Amino acid sequence: MKIVNAGAAPDFLIGGSAEFADKVEIHEMFMEGDVMKMRPVEGGIEVPAGGEVELKPGGYHVMFIGMKKQLVVDTYEKVRLVFKNAGEVEVEFAVEEMKAGGMDHTAHGQQN
Repeated sequence: MKIVNAGAAPDFLIGGSAEFADKVEIHEMFMEGDVMKMRPVEGGIEVPAGGEVELKPGGYHVMFIGMKKQLVVDTYEKVRLVFKNAGEVEVEFAVEEMKAGGMDHTAHGQQN
């Protein structure tokens, strides 16, 4: 997902909500030594004035927590993204099959 800010001031993607999940968080993935790690982004993702930010596997992404239903490939779902300045913005996305190299988040948040 690409987020474009056509405004004259920066904004921050700080969260969201969806009817199909208990929580919507903004996460980032990063390398720590030889280990890929993931964590929620504190304070949100900055979308610079007149600029853009891309959310994608292996970097910033939207994390759906507490799924209330199984999402079905080739359907569309609505999510409300929340920005610090712009407020709530509803977006619709296509549910696609996970591509090779994607990450399985089923164990996210579990302690070993």
